[in-house]
This record gives sequence, structure tokens and C-alpha cells, in this order.
Amino acid sequence: MAQAYASMTDRPFADFDVYVPASHYDAARAVPRHGQWRHAIDLHRGAAYLDDTSFDCLLADAATVVINDVPVRTFSEEHHLRLVCLHALAEGLMSPRWLCDVAVLVLARSPRFDWRRFEAGEAWRTRWAYVAIDLARQIFALGDDSRWPRPRPEPPGWAVRATLATWGEWRATKGMRQPMTRVRARPVTLLRALRDRWPSPLEAVAGVGCGIPQRSAFGHQLIECVRRTRRFVAEPSADPAPRLPA
Repeated sequence: MAQAYASMTDRPFADFDVYVPASHYDAARAVPRHGQWRHAIDLHRGAAYLDDTSFDCLLADAATVVINDVPVRTFSEEHHLRLVCLHALAEGLMSPRWLCDVAVLVLARSPRFDWRRFEAGEAWRTRWAYVAIDLARQIFALGDDSRWPRPRPEPPGWAVRATLATWGEWRATKGMRQPMTRVRARPVTLLRALRDRWPSPLEAVAGVGCGIPQRSAFGHQLIECVRRTRRFVAEPSADPAPRLPA
């Protein structure tokens, strides 16, 4: 992502996401990691939010970048934009940086960018990815730039309000949350932990994975909350997190 910015220092990052086919995951986990690399690699089984496209297809379309004279396979620019859009929404757009990423990738795309490839996959996910693009265009007031895709309906009003409200408050990301199994049974601590896990409207719509509501996402939030609770009861050691459906 940092390479899309004018300077890589404009886009700080904390780790490297490495995606491998599910059949290669155990072998990839067995590779020793030394020193700072022990915690710098976030290994993914499959392609996460792009799992509605076969891994072979992603590899066939993949680009190659050279880092310190080493060729590295990475997503095509179309798949990368789709991944960034869906990941940001599934995380509730908790950071303005993630919406900046969407805008930068749209505005920096090459003349070869193929919107049909971007749209390939589950239709609902495609519509949701376009919501992220439209949010970036509207919130950053970039609507007059001809590099944006064809005009589309404005994103739902609740999505704009939810994004701005999220930026106005601090909420711990999933990786920074204390596991519920370690939360002390004190009312203040417990309420704070539950508040951190109440899905935002954007997280909830991504987690439920159906049509995009036009008026309110509260119903989706209730459904997603029940889903997370059931998962936690079944597997207490796991901290239920939003995920786009396969």
C-alpha cells in the first residue's frame, strides 16, 4: 500500500501481510522467523476478503514488484483495490488512513486498470466495495476528479455518519483488545470490553453479508452481535471478529 503514495514514508505500516493457498498454510507456518520478523509477518490462509475468487485466478493476474533485488508476487491493482475496500469496511473504517488508501489507489491506478476485473466475484461484495470508493469520494470532497469510476448513487447516509462518528471516538482495534477470557468481572472493565466489541454499522453489514440497508444498519448490528456471542460461547479462547462471508 505504501508504494502507492508519493513517498513510502507517507504511509506507515506495522507488519507484512502474506497470503498463501490454504494447502500451503501449514508449511508456511513452519518456516522459522527470527528476530524482528517473528512478529512482523501476518500470515493468511487463503486470500481473506478475496476468497470469492480462486487463488489460481489471483496468481494468474498477480503483479511482481522487486524489493532489494528480490521479486515478490503481489495482487494485481484491481484485486488490491477490492481487498483494501472490503478490509477497511469489515474493520469498520476505524482509521481515516484506510479510507485514504482507497482514494489513493483509485487516483493512482494505471491506464490498464480493468474495472471488470475489480468487479469479478460475489456481486454483493462488489457493491460493498463501491460503497468504500463512494465514501472516499464524498468525505474527501473529490467528486469532480475525472479519475473516479462512473457516477453511482450516493452511499447511504448512515454509512457517512458512521464513518465520521468512528473517527471521532477511540476504539481498540481487534489486535489491541484484551481477550474476553482475561477481562476482570468488574462492571467498568466488563462494560468497556463489551463496548469495544459492539459492532459498528459498517462492521455489522460486512459481517452479516447481505443487502446494503438504506436507512439504518441497527438490525445488522444486532444480528452480528448475536453471531459473535454464539461463536464466543462455542470457542471461548477466540475473540470473535467481523468477517465477510465466503
